[in-house]
Amino acid sequence: MDPEVKAKIINQLTAMAQAPVRALKKIQIDTIDLNPFLLRILGLNTPESIAEFCVSQRVERSVVTIYGTRVQRIAKEICGRGTGVEGADICVEEDGRRYYVQIKAGPNTTNKDIVNSINRLLHSAERRDENGVGLLGMTYGTRDRVSSITQRYSSIDWLIGREFWEFISNDPLCAESIFELAGQVAERSANEGELYSDLYKKKVKELADEIGQKYARPDGTIDWEKLFDACM
Repeated sequence: MDPEVKAKIINQLTAMAQAPVRALKKIQIDTIDLNPFLLRILGLNTPESIAEFCVSQRVERSVVTIYGTRVQRIAKEICGRGTGVEGADICVEEDGRRYYVQIKAGPNTTNKDIVNSINRLLHSAERRDENGVGLLGMTYGTRDRVSSITQRYSSIDWLIGREFWEFISNDPLCAESIFELAGQVAERSANEGELYSDLYKKKVKELADEIGQKYARPDGTIDWEKLFDACM
C-alpha cells in the first residue's frame, strides 16, 4: 500500500476510534432523555441496566454515523477517485468501463426505499455514460449475509466485504491491510489511555451512580413513580 494512502487511512481510522470516546465523554445525566415507558417495558429496573442501555444507545448512533462517513473516505483514498455523479461515492475504471459505486457500510443497511433509490440513481448514471456500470459496494460482510431486501429488489450488481475492497484496490489483501491498520490504531489508543472499552465501563458506572441517587429505592431497584414523575 502506498505510504501516503496508508497514512490517510490511519487518519480516518483514528477518527473512527476517537468519535465514540468523545461521545462517551459528553454523556451526562442531564443530557439524556429517559423514556419511562420503554425502560419499564424492557424491565430495566436497576440504575446499572438503565445506564448501560442509555450509554450503548447514544454511542451506537455516533459510531454508526462516523463509520459510514469515514469508510467512504477510506474507499476514495484507496481507489483514488471520487465522483460528482449523483448516487455514486467513488468511480473505478477497469477494462474500459467506469463503475459508479455507491458505498453502504454492511449487508443490512438498506431498506426497500433506499434500494429503489440506488437503482434509480445508478441506472441514471449508466444511461448518461455508455461505458458506465452502476455498482453497490458493502464494506463488510459476506454474500450469504446480504439482506433479503437487497437481494430481492436491487437491479444493480453488488460486491461485499473482501471482494469489494479487492475490486476498488486491485489488491486481494486490501481488506486485511485495513484490518491490520485498525489494530494498530486500537493499540495506540490503548497506550494513550483512551481505550474505548475502559471508558465505556467508567461512564456506565458514573451514570448508574447518578441514576441511583435520583431514582433508586433503598434496595437498589428503580422507584418507577419517582422516575415517571421526573420524566413526564
